[in-house]
Parts: sequence; C-alpha cells; structure tokens
Amino acid sequence: MASKLSTMTVDLTLNLPARQAFIYPLKLVMPPSRSRTIFFDDKVTRKKVLAAVLNAQGFRSQLDQYSIDGEFDGQTENMIYVGTHKASNQPVIIK
Repeated sequence: MASKLSTMTVDLTLNLPARQAFIYPLKLVMPPSRSRTIFFDDKVTRKKVLAAVLNAQGFRSQLDQYSIDGEFDGQTENMIYVGTHKASNQPVIIK
C-alpha cells in the first residue's frame, strides 16, 4: 500500500531574549488530516488562545471535546478509555 507523504519545512527564526529559552507550541488539528502549529513565547498567551479556540467550538476544556464510551480492556497499568470525538464523530482512544 503506497502512502503519500508531504514534508513542509518552516524557517523558524526566533529573536528570543537571552533569558528566555522556551517557546510554547499549540497544535491545531483539522479534519481530515491537516494541522497547524502556532508558537507562543509565553504560557499565558498560549493558554488564552487555546481557551478561545475551545470556546469558539462550544467546549469548556480539551476533554469536553470527547464523550467517554467505556474502558479499553488492554493489559496496561494506566487507565485507557474508548471514546468519540464530538465534532467529527470519530472513535478515539484516550489515555
């Protein structure tokens, strides 16, 4: 089975102050298979943008995007749940 793989290279030239060594990414996934990553220079702005995106979709939190349908019967130490993504109706596994 052949698959098409597309690679996009983005030049991230960051002019960060010497005291700042971190950037905070926010990945936005759009059906069926597109995504964009936005980078922020502080956690507060990233958190505000995430809250605005979720609010625009009608959700209060990231977990509010999913309905939990049951537990996954795997041999793991952590709880794993089977659910459904509310907006796309796609089945998901939540760990």
